[in-house]
Amino acid sequence: MCVVDRARHQEQSFDAIEDPGKKNLCRSELSALEKRMTYNHWSINFCSAPALITAVLVAILFVSDFARWDASGLIATLYIIAMAAMIVGIFSFLAEIRIATQTVHVSAHVLREMRDC
Repeated sequence: MCVVDRARHQEQSFDAIEDPGKKNLCRSELSALEKRMTYNHWSINFCSAPALITAVLVAILFVSDFARWDASGLIATLYIIAMAAMIVGIFSFLAEIRIATQTVHVSAHVLREMRDC
């Protein structure tokens, strides 16, 4: 189940939960899912931006060669921006992974049952 589907499921079942302990657990999971969705969004955007910038760089390289225009400063700047976006995207992805692994809880009895299969 993806993060968005899990969040929707938790939101729909939130009002039906009567046990205060389970409600707090659901609340904390919704908070973690919100953070994960934000980091996923950032990761996708910042990792996609370098592809677009790279396409622009290639176009600028061709145009600057045909026009005998020195675009080296622009090309260097765009390359640095692309790499910075890639770094931010990867760090966003790693942050999402960290949150995901910290919030996964498997009950001991489920693990025992899995070993017995």
